[in-house]
Amino acid sequence: MKTGMQNFQADQKIELTVPKIQTIKPDHHETKHS
Repeated sequence: MKTGMQNFQADQKIELTVPKIQTIKPDHHETKHS
């Protein structure tokens, strides 16, 4: 159960962190390309 909880927390942290990074990265790339 501890492993499941750790995996769940890690998943949530990744899901929360990845979208922000992915949203910021494309913006900067688009601005640089433009």
